[in-house]
Amino acid sequence: SLSLPAIMMSHVIYPEVSQQPAGFCERWIKQILREKIDFKGLVFTDDLTMKAAHCAGDMRQRIVAAFNAGCDVALVCNYLGDKLDLLNSVPADLYQQPKNFLSLRKDVRMTLPELQKMKHYRAVRKSLVSYN
Repeated sequence: SLSLPAIMMSHVIYPEVSQQPAGFCERWIKQILREKIDFKGLVFTDDLTMKAAHCAGDMRQRIVAAFNAGCDVALVCNYLGDKLDLLNSVPADLYQQPKNFLSLRKDVRMTLPELQKMKHYRAVRKSLVSYN
């Protein structure tokens, strides 16, 4: 078992495993990382605005592909479009499931609804509105 609180996937392709970049690959995330290695922490994408991520389509398609592959958090670091429209375009069932998220602080767990009640979450959400 891998006891790290979080891990970031890369956009690297390992052709012996899959023709998809690791961050979009269900085999890497669900089968190898989650099942074989028994990783229980958060799985982050690499920055989905990077050129190497464009192989998965437009930004919405990249986010959907990453979540479908098993990522818990999609990093969109340099997106110049409308962020709220982007958030609203992702199917709600991909990010509003009541699954547990492991905090980066050791042994702290919370559900997504609990996270959404936090002051920091609301502040970030509000900053996205004011940024646009």
